[in-house]
Amino acid sequence: MTDFDARDFTAALRLGGGLGLTPKPKLTGLALLEHEARQRPADPQALEALATAQWAAGQVMNAFGTWNRRIALGDVSGRVWAQIGAAMERQDEYVQALKCYEQSLAVDDTPEVRHQMGRSLFKLGLVDEALAQHRIAAEATDNLSAWLAVATLAPNAPGQTPAQILAARTTFAAKLAASPVANRMTCTPRPRTTRDRLRIGYVSSWLEKPNYMRPTWALVNNHDRARVEVHLFSDSAPGAEMIGYEAHETDVIHNTAALDNTALAQLICETELDVLIDINAYSTPDRLGVFTKAPAPVTLAWQNHFGPSGLPGFHGIIGDRHAVKPGEDSGYTEEVHRLPLSYLTFTVAHRAPPVVDPPCLKNGFFTFGSLCVMYKITPQVIDSWAEMLHGVPDSRLFLANRTLDSGENRDWLAERFAERGIARDRLTLKGGADHYDYLRNYDQMDLALDAFPYNGGTTTVEALWQGVPLLTFDGDRWASRTSASLVMNTHLSEFVCPSRAAMVAMAIDMGNDPDTPARLKALRHGMRPLLDQAPVCDGGAMARAVEDLCFSLVK
Repeated sequence: MTDFDARDFTAALRLGGGLGLTPKPKLTGLALLEHEARQRPADPQALEALATAQWAAGQVMNAFGTWNRRIALGDVSGRVWAQIGAAMERQDEYVQALKCYEQSLAVDDTPEVRHQMGRSLFKLGLVDEALAQHRIAAEATDNLSAWLAVATLAPNAPGQTPAQILAARTTFAAKLAASPVANRMTCTPRPRTTRDRLRIGYVSSWLEKPNYMRPTWALVNNHDRARVEVHLFSDSAPGAEMIGYEAHETDVIHNTAALDNTALAQLICETELDVLIDINAYSTPDRLGVFTKAPAPVTLAWQNHFGPSGLPGFHGIIGDRHAVKPGEDSGYTEEVHRLPLSYLTFTVAHRAPPVVDPPCLKNGFFTFGSLCVMYKITPQVIDSWAEMLHGVPDSRLFLANRTLDSGENRDWLAERFAERGIARDRLTLKGGADHYDYLRNYDQMDLALDAFPYNGGTTTVEALWQGVPLLTFDGDRWASRTSASLVMNTHLSEFVCPSRAAMVAMAIDMGNDPDTPARLKALRHGMRPLLDQAPVCDGGAMARAVEDLCFSLVK
């Protein structure tokens, strides 16, 4: 028997023929990278390439497993550490992302990684630290995204003054105006014609979000259609349900999600509005370019605007006397217009759980709580909440937000309280949930606590609607007076304290007062009827005030 030539065997496989075998398919793409990583398990480049491909293919856990194998080999580059950090950040694992960015900077200090690091710091409530990192990146690279981060965070950073906030916004606006995403419309807004009704337009990316749109629908639904023609410019998906909106036959809805900023500005201009009201602000950064020039004769900022926009396309900003105090107008690039009631007057159209008794009646201890997003829980907020817990023996703190879905993030926050002498067993830390179930978290609180300097807005309204009084104070900027604007227009004005120290003292007094449980029970069960009769829920008065303002501004 002669020896079999390997070349002959290969040829037979190609032919497929008499051996009854089929050729083995050639490995490509992810399969090839997996094969190479198995063949060369100690090759850093093979593992890095595989992890990157696994992540791109949506194989999240496989990618992290491969990155762990790569880390075990040692000598990881700054680029790879930053890549792992970005992947952790995408999974909302901000504590782990931060550790990766720190490792990256230790190897190779780059402004790009500092910019990435700033995002994770912000998500954990370390806003001053985040702002500092974004500013380093912005000044080193002149990257528009970094300048946007500085402008976005400035009003929420405890260490920033009104002058610094204004400077951050105007600096970004100047750079945005020179960028490709700026409004380049050729249309010129026309002054008002002789038509009887005022034509008012609203720009929003969130019209399908009923919990965010409470003030919008309170205003829009109550417009007098004999005086006003309503146009809605919606970046929501076409056909998305706008829960809470009461459609009117004369209203016009423009689906704008597919339009770039110039096309949207052109459409607004060609619609010949008298007044345009933007409710996005920095919550939709991709749309800020629309307002590098005014797309309407009168363009106003409202709702999500709680500081100067810095953008030359806005003529005015709608606030109230609680949000912007007399003498503070110089801190704005827009003319400040103060309504006679809360600028966030709201109605509730979504399904909400019933109000229940305060839990202290059955628990035997007092529970403070907050559902603010994690990035509002700054070190100064933790200081204040820890003081309250120290001042009320056996009291508890209940917190829930989506960042706390992560065990690492929960542990990190618990450690911050431990540094202030608060044991873990006094904290209840929960993650996110569907909106209705999320609102049930208020059943676990006796008193809701506001964050600062970035107050709650949605959470303030939701706490009150669930019968839970919210404790806040009169802050040093608009962002820290949002809750005061709401609460001062209810029957609960005593819950707006003059200072942070006064807020802490009131919380401690309530938590120790034996009469508090009975008082809270009465407050809770009477809350919704009293809110319905309060200025804060008077959408009709809100609509009249805004209409009067708009008529006065139109030339």
